[in-house]
Amino acid sequence: MFAVSEYDAFGPWIYEVNKDHPLPPLFVPYYREENDCLMMIKIPRNIERRNARPDMDLYDYVIGLYEDHIVILKRVGKDVEESKAFYRDIVGIEDHRRLLKGTLTIFLNHGKLVIPYNTVSSAVLIKFIGMIREKYAQKFLQLKGSFYSDEALPVEVLYRNMLRDIKSFIQDIQICAVQSSIPLRLAKGNIAEKIGIFLSRPILLNSLHLTNKKELIIFTRGRTFIKRGKANYDFSTIYIPFEKLFSVTIENDDRYSGLSIITLKLTDQEFKFYFEQANQRSISFYSDIKSARLFHRG
Repeated sequence: MFAVSEYDAFGPWIYEVNKDHPLPPLFVPYYREENDCLMMIKIPRNIERRNARPDMDLYDYVIGLYEDHIVILKRVGKDVEESKAFYRDIVGIEDHRRLLKGTLTIFLNHGKLVIPYNTVSSAVLIKFIGMIREKYAQKFLQLKGSFYSDEALPVEVLYRNMLRDIKSFIQDIQICAVQSSIPLRLAKGNIAEKIGIFLSRPILLNSLHLTNKKELIIFTRGRTFIKRGKANYDFSTIYIPFEKLFSVTIENDDRYSGLSIITLKLTDQEFKFYFEQANQRSISFYSDIKSARLFHRG
């Protein structure tokens, strides 16, 4: 049987590098054989299949996972740039998707790695993210309080499906905080601002916060607010190990009435999540995390 050529196999798919899908020719001179490679993937260029040619360099990235680090080879014209990241320096991950466009961001103590991909390859990316998550967090946090039941969660069907899917490959997932979508009101503002809010009718989008006692796993719609009636095709899954949190702050929002802001600070990155002030059960979870003082200082 003849092996399928790289050109014939080319499409939007991410492949694991193996005997059936070898290293792209451009990257071969830059690859150093290491015996502890756990997984290696190649990410194709964002071009349509009909525009590809056999003589083209068809892949933008080759990324290898090793025992204690990640090696990233990136195509730059006819050259390749190499970078390396250690698992100990990873403080969070965000997998953002919008229709067929995906962006995997790996947040480091200083800086970040941004990897674009096509979402038809989501199964490979889930495996890839899972292998990183096995390495970047080791400590467990004993959590107080009660967790939410899966039943009657005030979130959209998208999150229910995401919750079902993530439970199939992450053990001991529990729901620790929930915020439903709600219309917003200005806390203060002039006439023009109030008219603008009345016309745009902004909404706080829902979010679902999970934990496996090692990390926070947070579902969002890829943004915080949206105008009523506007379509939104974005959604994200954010992973934050408890041991890599730098700080947690809880404060009232001074723009919209009745909202609290929870800010999760990493070394060079922060995430803000909004909750109704009446949603004390969810806010209390983050208050407990804040009081645990298990914060990263690296």
